[in-house]
Amino acid sequence: MRRPRTLAMALNLTVFCTLTLFQAMAAEQLFLEPNKTTRLDLSGTIQKIMVSNQGVADARPSDDGKSVVIRALATGKSEIRIVRANEQDLIYDLTVRADLAQLAKDIEQLLQNVEGLSIKIVGDRIVLDGNLIVKSDYDRVQQIASTYAAAILNLTKLDRSKMNDYVAAVIQKDIGIKSIKVNVSGDTATLEGIVYDPADATMAMEKAKQRCSKIVSLLRLEEVMIETDVYFIMINTTDDKKTGFNLMKTLNINASASASDAGASFSVSANLMAQLNVLVGEGKAKFLATPHLSTKSGGTGKFHSGGEVFFQVSGTTGGSLDKVEHGVILTVKPVLRGQDRVVNEVTLQVSVPSKQPKGAFAIEKFETTSTTMSKIGESILISGLSQSLETQFKEKTPLLGDIPILSAFFSEKGKTRTSRDIVVVITPRPVFPVNMGGEAYSKDRANLIEK
Repeated sequence: MRRPRTLAMALNLTVFCTLTLFQAMAAEQLFLEPNKTTRLDLSGTIQKIMVSNQGVADARPSDDGKSVVIRALATGKSEIRIVRANEQDLIYDLTVRADLAQLAKDIEQLLQNVEGLSIKIVGDRIVLDGNLIVKSDYDRVQQIASTYAAAILNLTKLDRSKMNDYVAAVIQKDIGIKSIKVNVSGDTATLEGIVYDPADATMAMEKAKQRCSKIVSLLRLEEVMIETDVYFIMINTTDDKKTGFNLMKTLNINASASASDAGASFSVSANLMAQLNVLVGEGKAKFLATPHLSTKSGGTGKFHSGGEVFFQVSGTTGGSLDKVEHGVILTVKPVLRGQDRVVNEVTLQVSVPSKQPKGAFAIEKFETTSTTMSKIGESILISGLSQSLETQFKEKTPLLGDIPILSAFFSEKGKTRTSRDIVVVITPRPVFPVNMGGEAYSKDRANLIEK
C-alpha cells in the first residue's frame, strides 16, 4: 500500500525539478545587425549548438572551444541553444535588425507625406504612432510595419472621423460659398444651405463629386433682388489759350481767370462715386440722370431716354408698322455669384433717327456691351461718349485796337476748347432675404446621411 504513495511523491518531485530547470533556463536577449558577428565566452565543454532559423544566423564554436561565434545573416529572429557537458544549457533569443537610427530615417523618408504619423525610437524598437486619416496612408504604414516587424512597434490607428472632417473642409474650400455647409460621412457628402443662382448649386455638386462618390443635396434656391443705381454724368474739361493784352479791359477789372484740367479717368473701385462727387462739387461734372433699376438675379432692367419712331414695313397684305426706340437705352442683367460678387452684362445704346433720300429714315446707332464682375459696394465705369467744341474770339478797343503796333496793347485773341465726356457709372447692390437663423447643417437631417 505504501508503494503508490512513494511513486506519487517521486512524480511530484520530478515535476518540481523540471519546472525549476525550465525557470533556470530562461532565454537571454541578443541583438545583432545584418552581416555582423559576436563572440560569446563560455565555461565548460561545448557539446552541441542548435540554431532554430539558420537563414537568420549561423553559430559555431571557436577554434579553442571556449567560445561561440554568432554571425547574423538576415533580419529576423532565431533561438540559439548551446548544450554543454555536465552544465546547464544556454539559450539565446537572437534578433537580427538594421541600425535603428538609420532604419528610422529610412522609414521617415518612405512615410514623409503621411499626415498624423509620429516616428520615434523607444528602447530597442521603432514606434509608429498616431491617428491616420487617409486609408491609403494607413495601408502603407501597415505594409512597412509588417516588413520590419522585428524592429517596429506599430500603434497607428485609422481615424475615420478626422478623415471625414478633413474631406468636408477640402470640399468647403473648393466650393468657396459661405452659405453652403458640407458634412461628410464615409463616401457620402451632404450639402445644405442657401444659393441664389442655379449655377452655384450645379458648381457645388460638381466640386463635391470630385471628392466623394455619393452626394446628398439639401440646397435651397432662393430668389434675390438686385438694386442697380445708374448715374449718367457729364464731365467738362476746358483749355483756354489767349494772346495779347487789353489794357482797357484790365483797368475796368473785367479780366477773367482761366483753368485747365487734364480730364478724368476712373477704374472699378469702391470710391469711384466719391471721386465723381468731388468733380461735381468743383463744377467740373454734372449728373444728367440717376435712374434706379430693380431686377431679380438673372433678370433684365432697362432705362430709356428718348422717343420712338414707326417705320412702315412692306408686306403681302399691305405691310405693317414697326416701332423703333431711339435716344439713350441702357439695359443691365446682374447675376449674383455666391454672396459677394455680381456679374453684370450691360448694354449702352445711343441712337438718332436720320432722314434718307426719297423720304426714307434710318437709325444711326452707337452700341457697346460689357460684362463685368465686381464685389458688393464697388462701382463700375462702363462706357463714355466724348464731344469736343473749339471757340475762337477776338476782343479790341475801338479805333485803338485797329492801329498797328498799338493794337498789341488794346486787343486780345483767345481760343477755348471744351470737352464733354458722358460716362455711365453702375453700382449693383443685392438685397438678401431675411435670415431665418439656425445651423446650415441641421441635426434633424443627419439620418439622411446614414441611409
